[in-house]
Parts: sequence; C-alpha cells; structure tokens
Amino acid sequence: MKEIEVTNKIQEIDNGFRFSKIEGNYGLDEFIKRNGTTSVMDLIEFLKENQLISESANITLEDPGFACSSFLVHKKDEDGFYFGRNFDYSNSKATVLLTYPENDYSSIFTVNLSFIKDNNNSLTEEDLKYLSVYAPVDVDNDTPKPDIITSVAIRLLLDKAATVEEAINILKEYDMHQSLGLYTHFAITDAEGNAVVVEYINNEMTYVHSPINENFFLTP
Repeated sequence: MKEIEVTNKIQEIDNGFRFSKIEGNYGLDEFIKRNGTTSVMDLIEFLKENQLISESANITLEDPGFACSSFLVHKKDEDGFYFGRNFDYSNSKATVLLTYPENDYSSIFTVNLSFIKDNNNSLTEEDLKYLSVYAPVDVDNDTPKPDIITSVAIRLLLDKAATVEEAINILKEYDMHQSLGLYTHFAITDAEGNAVVVEYINNEMTYVHSPINENFFLTP
C-alpha cells in the first residue's frame, strides 16, 4: 500500500477524489460570535470579508441529488469501533480534509464539493480548501435561540465536541436552518461507542439512539 504525505496543497489521487489539510484559524469562532445566520450566502460573504476566500469568487449552491447511510460497529477481537458512511451521489467530487484548528479538536472528514458551483471559474486552490471546511451537506427552527445552518453546525461539532453528549448539548443551543432547503439529520458517534441520530421534527430537536442511519427519519 502506497503511503501518501498529506500537505497544505490539494492533491488528487483519483479522478474526482482529492485530499489536503488546513491548519490554524479558519474563522469559526468569529462567525459563531455574530448574531447567527440562516443563509449559506451569509457565510460566503463572511469568508470574503475575512479574506479566507477570494473577493472575486462567484459561487452558488446546487443540489446534485444525494442521500447517504452510515453505521457504527465494534472492531472484531479488539477494542474500539469503526464508523462508516457512504455517498449515495450520482456525481461526487469528494475531498478528504484534515483540519488542525488552533485551540480545538483536530478532525478528518470527507466533503462533496459538487454542492458548490463555480460560476466564473474563479475559485483558487485556497478558496476550495476553506469552502471545504464549511461545505454544505446535508429545517428551519424558529425559537429565541441563535440561528445556525447545518454546514456550520457540523464544523462546530467536529471542532468543539469530544463525545455524543457534548455534541447534543451544543446543538440544543441553536435554531437549525437547512443549507439547501433539504430535510436532514445528523449521525453522531464517539470513541466510546455511543451513537445517536439527531433530527428536527415540528420545530423541535429530537434524537434517537441508533448505530445505523439511513435515508429516512428515525424519530417515532
């Protein structure tokens, strides 16, 4: 098996499958301190204002048609767990990104950049990396809580939560809004084998303990 060195440059190891890493501050804490947002375009403007992506970037979001499933299983004959997720996408530009924020948890995650449409071929390699950090994936709530969109919520959990319990408590602090007008849910697991699926039903956050998540709501 060939060992690949992950660098700050985006590398392509197969057609449409790339990887890279990003270190330091990518604006999450600053964005969260704002008064909340219900729009991905607000996030894109924030990234431009803070010079994390090019001012000339002309981006819109589109739904390429997607679904996905995930599972958590115990390792055979040893401690620990495996978590797996598939992309049920007809067209997928997959990027694996390693993140090393200054004061939070590091993470490895996979994002589908097919959601991002570059309208004038203006995106640089750095633009793609910072957009990958917040790329939309997978509800609109309306309570007095601060607003957040799904893509920022995922990044918040990866950086701030070490356990399922911590993740649930973070999500309880916000009103969730969809990135692409789609109904979504979150499959969350931790190193101790805890697994939940968080969903938003009738303006309320709910969660179900389950090691399996498919393309249907699990809330009874």
